[in-house]
Amino acid sequence: MKRAALKVRHKFAADSLSDHMAYLRVFQAWQRARAEGYDRSFCERNFVSSATMEMIHGMRFVHHPAEYIKLWTQNEKSRIK
Repeated sequence: MKRAALKVRHKFAADSLSDHMAYLRVFQAWQRARAEGYDRSFCERNFVSSATMEMIHGMRFVHHPAEYIKLWTQNEKSRIK
């Protein structure tokens, strides 16, 4: 199993051998899998935590300035009502 996980890691790192690039590529591939409805099987096949991918997705959403402003505006509107 460890050998299979290392093989997947090298696949996502590609020629860069960079952990950061591998993480980025895993996340991007997970996003595509999520959009197509097979994110759980993607995580299982690629030894990735589904919960971690969801957490990162949430962090990206909230920390994107335009989305943050949109959320803040919605919260303010609901607080005024």
